[in-house]
Amino acid sequence: MSTNPDGLELTRVALEVSEGIATVMLDRPDVHNAFDPPMVNELARIWQSLRLDPDVRAISLPAAVRRRSAPVSTGRAWMTSTSTR
Repeated sequence: MSTNPDGLELTRVALEVSEGIATVMLDRPDVHNAFDPPMVNELARIWQSLRLDPDVRAISLPAAVRRRSAPVSTGRAWMTSTSTR
């Protein structure tokens, strides 16, 4: 678990802000950076924090492995419930 400068506890992504650029790195290489509910929640909290930061001009979203796509974990039908909030 890491904590970024805004105090957000992160387990699925890493956040670094430098010179107006926020880098939000997907950090689940063991599952090819598949989205799961905790990752979606972390990303939502990060977006809320970054959109309120006047010093952030751009956001980069790289992955911790070479695979560029991020498949969805299919263990549960959580995406529907998450998208309706």
